[in-house]
Amino acid sequence: MTARPAECPICEETAQSILEEEFDGMAIGCPVCGTFRVSQASVDSLGRYKIEIRRGLLLSAARRVGPAQIPSLSHID
Repeated sequence: MTARPAECPICEETAQSILEEEFDGMAIGCPVCGTFRVSQASVDSLGRYKIEIRRGLLLSAARRVGPAQIPSLSHID
């Protein structure tokens, strides 16, 4: 898997993305938001929300998995 430049779907800063075969989406490495996974359906939906809401969704996902795991956003409606 190769990282490529992308826009972070949370903060809209320049980040790195890696498409993941075992996950319907990508892993994002953002200098602001950190590392997380996001489904393609969530990427499509996140743009409807303000950045503050998106950051809250990612923070909630991070709290659920704890510091030793990568948070994942997979069902944003």
